[in-house]
Amino acid sequence: MSRVEGSVFITEPEAPARCEDCGKLAELRPYGPGGTRICFECGEKDPEGTERRYRAWCRERGVTHAVNALPGHPEEGEVRVFDPGGETS
Repeated sequence: MSRVEGSVFITEPEAPARCEDCGKLAELRPYGPGGTRICFECGEKDPEGTERRYRAWCRERGVTHAVNALPGHPEEGEVRVFDPGGETS
């Protein structure tokens, strides 16, 4: 399960649930409009909006670094660094 430890957000596998947008049973993240939990495919419908909501979600929790720990994910092991302006690298 994904978690925030101090200022680090660690993305890990989540149990499948119903997407609040399309209803598909999938792994969800809280980056939909209004904080709805959405699947990857629904997040890709508006990638810029999803990224903006992801950064806001992290900022609200004081996250300065995010680590992708999803096995087999193309970004597995990558670390994102958040600057005070809310951009990521």
